[in-house]
Amino acid sequence: MMLVALDGSTLINTEGEISSLTIKNLQKAQKMGMTLVLVGSQTIKEMEPIAQQLGMPTYGGILAAHQGRKIIKCDTQLDLLEEIPADVSYHRANRIPTLLKLLKVFPAEVIGVGCDANSLPLMEMTGLGVAMANADECVKACADYVTLSNEEEGISHLLQKYVFSNTFTPASLEQLNAGFDKTLMSSLGITITDVTDIQVKGEMIVDERNRQPFGILHGGATLAFGETLAGIGSRFLCRDGEMAVGMQVSGNHISSAIVGDTVTGIATLLHRGRSTHIWNIDVVTSHDKLVSSIRVINSILKRR
Repeated sequence: MMLVALDGSTLINTEGEISSLTIKNLQKAQKMGMTLVLVGSQTIKEMEPIAQQLGMPTYGGILAAHQGRKIIKCDTQLDLLEEIPADVSYHRANRIPTLLKLLKVFPAEVIGVGCDANSLPLMEMTGLGVAMANADECVKACADYVTLSNEEEGISHLLQKYVFSNTFTPASLEQLNAGFDKTLMSSLGITITDVTDIQVKGEMIVDERNRQPFGILHGGATLAFGETLAGIGSRFLCRDGEMAVGMQVSGNHISSAIVGDTVTGIATLLHRGRSTHIWNIDVVTSHDKLVSSIRVINSILKRR
């Protein structure tokens, strides 16, 4: 995930403080490149002390205040990114699309964390909606994941599970590709080149293993390529006790790729729900010509 949006109430313990572990881990996540957004009912002035504690001015965090109707970027000075007109509703449901548009971020790249019913739009409009264990029951019922409570370092637990542990190393890729031996993937010549929590990339050489009699890439092989990338992406996102299975794959073949070329597949996560993941996969030639556009829906099941 590239962005974590949360209400200040998810940070404060019963003593009215933010724990040192929460501060440490939120600063660590920002240092790794994650953008932190505070979405609350306070004014910018009321949000500033929390932003300072979390190191947001150092890393360019965002304050989306209800009072004052402003979206502010924290850096060496408070830069106004957007001021919402008075005739436009500034409920959290409207702040999130505005933020995503400003930052050029897809919903699937965002974790939204909340405690009360006002947080529901935030959670519903982000890729992963998270409730604290001490949240209202209606909030927990709608969440994709329920982390620990404020008192139990719930934010740190969340970051450990979805941010710090979700890193793929070159060794991981080597192991992943080695696991393709004697499978359809190796038969087609598929190699995975990059995996993140919102995108999977791979390559496939067009040769006798996947060509038509006419010397061009077979459409069936292209669909298998796309489904492979989406399957790996969903597998990477599954929580403990879950598994991903293909539910639907469809594609539009736009142009051809000739024998000898290497096509690249780019799978991008469009939707991450509790029971389904939706991926878009674009397959392009070495000259960036679009060959196929594929849509894959994976079902997320509990392991028995």
